[in-house]
Amino acid sequence: MAHSVGNLDLRFADDRAAMSELLTREGIELPPGALHFAGANLSEDWLVVWASQFFNVRTAKKGKSAVTLGDWAELARAIFDLRDVVGIAEQIRRLGVPSHEALDTALVVRVAGRYVSRGFTVRFEPNGEGCSDLLVENSELRSYVEIKRENEQAHRRTEGIRRSSQGVLGYLGPRLREWLEDHELRVEIKFSRLFSVETVPAIGEEIDRRVRALEACREQPLDSVRGSRYVVLPRLHEPFYRKGALTGSIKVKKPGTPVQAVIQNMPVLVVFDWVPNLGALKQRLQKASTQLRNDSAKDSNAQGFFVVEASHGEAARDKIVAYFPVLPANCLVLLGH
Repeated sequence: MAHSVGNLDLRFADDRAAMSELLTREGIELPPGALHFAGANLSEDWLVVWASQFFNVRTAKKGKSAVTLGDWAELARAIFDLRDVVGIAEQIRRLGVPSHEALDTALVVRVAGRYVSRGFTVRFEPNGEGCSDLLVENSELRSYVEIKRENEQAHRRTEGIRRSSQGVLGYLGPRLREWLEDHELRVEIKFSRLFSVETVPAIGEEIDRRVRALEACREQPLDSVRGSRYVVLPRLHEPFYRKGALTGSIKVKKPGTPVQAVIQNMPVLVVFDWVPNLGALKQRLQKASTQLRNDSAKDSNAQGFFVVEASHGEAARDKIVAYFPVLPANCLVLLGH
């Protein structure tokens, strides 16, 4: 989910007590030692939480990606648990690189942390360049692990979704926000396909014209984009469109006031059907297979598998199985987000 939020942040490096309170409020357990270690070792991007929910991590010179509070807490615990493992200092350095390497590294460290928490030992990049990310071992298992993450920003359709969503939010926000808030309502719009920027005014005018007279919770067709629909809901209603690429905006009315980045606080929510980037998935699977074969050439007695993190993990798994039937049924572990 993408969010547009106001400039509301918590620099927990300066106020760890407030960060600890936030984690407790969100039901996230993190040892004080892990919180202290994160504050002392992570770069600035990883130390500022926005709207009480997200960290904005630089993944390009002018671009950032959101990391959820839950994923951040898992990363903080992992680097703490791995603090004595050879190579963790290099992994922490990579977390501060302003590119997608930061998110790739975060996933590798999180996976390593899961194994360590279950009694495994781990080694980072045990066979060097061109081979896998991890070697995990216990008394019963010795396996190399190659870890791949979907780069959503490289997905052309994702770029189209972002442009279209921001266009609709920018058009409808000023027109509808006050009326929706006054009536404790919000609107969700589900698009079946991408559309041009030139279509945005027609979409906005249609919804702006009709929404005030609609019965809540009754889905309506959107004539300006064939196959698309929308619905007006009570503000605290559960999400109507639960699956897809979601984009909403939150307005911080009073600086310094905490605002939860949840759907119920987004007067207008835009949703697109999710379509996997099969070409990118195929490239990642092929590269992972090559890296594991390189490990096998150096250590023929070990096992190997790869982990893929992708949007809508279960749907991505089903698509992979359908489009790449030669893969063994147990070869994938998918982390969805």
